[in-house]
Amino acid sequence: MVNVVVTSVVFGAGGDRPVETITFAFDSIRYFVTASTSVGKLETKTFTGKVPKN
Repeated sequence: MVNVVVTSVVFGAGGDRPVETITFAFDSIRYFVTASTSVGKLETKTFTGKVPKN
């Protein structure tokens, strides 16, 4: 479900900076999903690895 949402956002808002939009949307959704789930340890690890982008 997360992948579908991200793809939808990218395709809908795509045009100016698809790469940046994907990273931002993915990070935001990943963080929200991880916080909401509070059980996906693997997701938290992936998010932590993506954080350094800032």
